[in-house]
Amino acid sequence: MPQRKQAVILSGSAFLQAYLPSEEETMGRVVVELLAAGKNLNRKNLCAKLLNLVETSGSADEERHYMQLIRLVLERDS
Repeated sequence: MPQRKQAVILSGSAFLQAYLPSEEETMGRVVVELLAAGKNLNRKNLCAKLLNLVETSGSADEERHYMQLIRLVLERDS
């Protein structure tokens, strides 16, 4: 029998921290949106999409989340 998820009521930043998707989930969503739009998957398009998300983010936590993803995209292996 499947487990039922218990509803949790949170407010403010606790809500955002509890419900921000993981980096992998966010990046997956961005990749799917780019490919669905027929765009090439490259650093330039990933950064452009993530910067758009930064500009439209509703909180500092969300903005930090997207900025961390931009850092990951631009990071170079030495």
